[in-house]
Amino acid sequence: MATSSSLNVRVVEGRALPAKDVSGSSDPYCLVKVDDEVVARTATVWRSLSPFWGEEYTVHLPLDFHHVAFYVLDEDTVGHDDVIGKIWLSREAITADPRGIDSWINLSRVDPDAEVQGEIRLSVQVLEDGQGRYLRCHVLQARDLAPRDISGTSDPFARVFWGSQSLETSTIKKTRFPHWDEVLELREMPGAPSPLRVELWDWDMVGKNDFLGMVEFSPRTLQQKPPNGWFRLLPFPRAEEDSGGSLGALRLKVRLVEDRVLPSRCYQPLAELLVESVLGLAEEDTASPLAVLEELTLGDCRQDLATKLVKLFLGRGLAGPFLDYLTRREVARTTDPNTLFRSNSLASKSMEQFMKLVGMPYLHEVLKPVVSRVFEEKKYIELDPSKMDLGRASWEVDVGPADVLLPPQDVKYLAISGFLFLRFFAPAILTPKLFDLRDQHADPQTGRSLLLLAKAVQSIGNLGQQLGQGKELWMAPLHPFLLQSISRVRDFLDRLVDVGGDEGPRSLATAPSEVHAQADRHAHAGVPWFTHPPTHSANAYGVPVAWRATLPAPEIGRGLLFPRGRRSRHTRGALGPVRFHAHAPAGCSRTHSAVTLGDWSDPLDPDAEVQMVYRQLLLGRDQLRMKFLEDSTTDPSLEADAEQGACPDVLAQQRAAATRLLEVLADLDRAHEQFQQEPGRAAPGPLGP
Repeated sequence: MATSSSLNVRVVEGRALPAKDVSGSSDPYCLVKVDDEVVARTATVWRSLSPFWGEEYTVHLPLDFHHVAFYVLDEDTVGHDDVIGKIWLSREAITADPRGIDSWINLSRVDPDAEVQGEIRLSVQVLEDGQGRYLRCHVLQARDLAPRDISGTSDPFARVFWGSQSLETSTIKKTRFPHWDEVLELREMPGAPSPLRVELWDWDMVGKNDFLGMVEFSPRTLQQKPPNGWFRLLPFPRAEEDSGGSLGALRLKVRLVEDRVLPSRCYQPLAELLVESVLGLAEEDTASPLAVLEELTLGDCRQDLATKLVKLFLGRGLAGPFLDYLTRREVARTTDPNTLFRSNSLASKSMEQFMKLVGMPYLHEVLKPVVSRVFEEKKYIELDPSKMDLGRASWEVDVGPADVLLPPQDVKYLAISGFLFLRFFAPAILTPKLFDLRDQHADPQTGRSLLLLAKAVQSIGNLGQQLGQGKELWMAPLHPFLLQSISRVRDFLDRLVDVGGDEGPRSLATAPSEVHAQADRHAHAGVPWFTHPPTHSANAYGVPVAWRATLPAPEIGRGLLFPRGRRSRHTRGALGPVRFHAHAPAGCSRTHSAVTLGDWSDPLDPDAEVQMVYRQLLLGRDQLRMKFLEDSTTDPSLEADAEQGACPDVLAQQRAAATRLLEVLADLDRAHEQFQQEPGRAAPGPLGP
């Protein structure tokens, strides 16, 4: 049995930061450290005292970590970056609430002498000769020291104290990993036994030396177990100064997830139930594990669960049937067509995660040239008169007000455009850093241009239903162009769902029953209902090696973002069909970014994924038992089913499914208890949800 431990961190935003530049602003970014080791860095937000980052990280932790710290710095092109402040969170503070931390936290001041990192390797002996006792301290090396010089390195030396005696090693220039291999001997002076203290310093030619950290050993430790090995450097002990909120604050989300993962054989029954769920009748399913999960999982847990489920079914080559199952349930339970796939349901979240995996190369092919052009050209773009700088405004084309004819509602198109445009294209345009389209966040002017482009794409994704309505009537000059683009979008969506076959091409105009028939045929091939079948075999993770779209990549750039006659030089010409290559993960390091694709950079771990499903199902076990296995006549939903003439066989099947699910959960409970009670097994920390 293994214990998994990971820290989910989201650096959301900052507020009321102090100005560090002569312009009266700052260029803030954030460093994340675990036990003084840098594990993540956000992008820089230029010229902002209230920056928004929105960056997420998943950090795989050792079980004995002590604290997590967040540092806010102001980036400077010349000289050192200015430190604005920090937030320090202990492991105990993070685990105090199983839901983790989600709040605004004031920044504290940073004492340079307290900002240490790294380790030192020592071998110490206390010996005696004819003159009395003496201490031999073999200073071998140090590693991962803090950089104190502008070059990003240090010039470290060690200073050893024992009583009133002290000696120093030589200075090793320009390194954070010095090797001394020097033996320093100090004589014991009369008086009480003294502790041994070893300090590391960065030597400076001008000014005072910079402190790098220290270790200290009591006289008892020296006598009974002399130090021999690697030791973590510590700061000088001192009280932390409270800034009283004068340095601003960060909004953070931090959650520690720890769980015991059993051997694979223990999860096989639950995994089989999950597979059976997606192969059954979704519309009538109320007692399968997936149906129970959908009813019980809310909030942030739904996002995590969707990610785990998509990875689990990808590993089994059943991503298509899984998504088809959730889609059919969503359609069957939706009463208002306008809300279809617009909520944060398990179907929407799972489809969103799947799109980010298989569609990210296509997204980059379509959007990266356009987004790069916006960043590089830095043209002034504005439509809102209240925000317009008339001294910089210019018009190349005079597009007057237009009478907007709202197209009729068409659920067939809206259901798909809601995923592609509102959840895929528009967010990537608005925050390209989070989709790996740029290395840095946009400056305020570029960010405004991206916001206007995202609004235009959202209007197209809504098929123009809200044009001319609401408070943003200043968008009216774009309405004629947007309406022309909508017709191209309809054609694009028709071709996107054209799955081909012996009966010839189909489109969204096909009767719904025929579309579902096509979906059923292709679901068993492991592909979602809106794509072509894979043109090549699947890889080891169940992801098709190549996906083919019928629409050339530049078509979206030409049809949506640029009117006819004003095409970008980046989108000129046809590239032909686009292939989506899904690369197998190369493994994971101790930490990795999980902003958008981070969840997919880990190898698939079916046992850990089923373990999370098990934990979520436990939350609904009592509800499931009461609904199906206790006195069902008191359950309003079952009474309603009986009044509407529900088939007794269906109710019996639901009770049988609930019974089997509860038995599987009970078996997993016993397996956890058995492994926990085995001799020599230490209990891990608090279990995550």
